[in-house]
Amino acid sequence: MEFVAGLLGDLSLDGFPAGVGGCRGPAGGAPHGCCEYDVSVFDERTEPDTIVEIGGGGLAAVHHCTLSETRSNVLAQLADLHVVRDERWDLRMMLSRVRARRGRIYRDYMRNCLVDALFCITKARGGLAASDPLAPCWTKCAAFYLADAVLLGRGIRPRPSHMLGDARALGPGGAAGGFSVVNECVGTERATPVLLERMAESAAGLSDEAEGNGRSRIIRAKAAYLIRRSLLADCYFYLGYVGRNNLVMVKDGIASRPGMVHLLRVALDLEADPAAVERHAGALHEAVNRMLSQ
Repeated sequence: MEFVAGLLGDLSLDGFPAGVGGCRGPAGGAPHGCCEYDVSVFDERTEPDTIVEIGGGGLAAVHHCTLSETRSNVLAQLADLHVVRDERWDLRMMLSRVRARRGRIYRDYMRNCLVDALFCITKARGGLAASDPLAPCWTKCAAFYLADAVLLGRGIRPRPSHMLGDARALGPGGAAGGFSVVNECVGTERATPVLLERMAESAAGLSDEAEGNGRSRIIRAKAAYLIRRSLLADCYFYLGYVGRNNLVMVKDGIASRPGMVHLLRVALDLEADPAAVERHAGALHEAVNRMLSQ
C-alpha cells in the first residue's frame, strides 16, 4: 500500500485519515486483475469519487468520506478498511464501532435494498401501464437490488464484478434464496462478446454523462478483462449493475435526455417484450416479499 501516501499527496489530501478497502484491501479476497484500488479519504467532503491512474497502469477510486457516516450501504463497504493514515486515531475508533455493529449494518443495508427493489417494481409496472420505454429498466434494477439483498443476507459484501462468483459459491441454497430469480430477470444467458462490447461502451458513456469523473476507464478495463477470460455472464451482470447505479443517480432528469436514454437501453440490454417485463416484475415481487417476511 506504499503508493497511497504519494497518491494522497498528489491530490492534496495527505492531511486526512485514509484507508484502503474493496477487492484490493487486505480483506478483499481474490481480486480480478482488473480490480481498482479503493482508497477512502475522510476529508468530510461530499463529492463524486476521484478516479486516478497509479503505477503500472492500474486505477484507483478515491472515495470522499466522513467520520460521522450513518448510511448502511457506505458503512458496509468501510467495515474491512485497512487504515494507512490516522494520526489522531479517529478513523480506528470509528471502524471499531462499525465492526462491532457489522451484523446490524448488513441487515439494515439488506432491508433497504429490498425496499428499493419494491420501488423499482412499482416503477416498472407503472411504466408498462403508461407504455414507458424505460419500464424494463426498472425490473432489471429491482433484480440487482435483490442480488444485493441475497448476498448481504449471507454476510457477503456486494462486489459488482464478483457477485455471480459469490452467488455460485453459495450453492443450491443461494439459488433458493433468490439468485435464480435474479439470473432469470437480468438475462445473463444472453451474454456474447459482441453484445458485451456494445454494452461496455454504452455503460462507459452513461457513466461519463452521469458522473463525469473518469470512472468509464474502470468500466472499460473490467469489461475487457472479463471478456478476455470468457467470464461473459459475470461481465454482463457487472455492466448491468453499474448501469443501475448510474440510472439511480440521474433518474429524475433522464426522460429529457434522449441520448442518455439510448445509452441506458444498450447498457442494460433491455427486454422489449412487455409480457416478459410483467412476468419478471411478478417473480421479483414474490421473491422480495419472501425475503421481507423472513
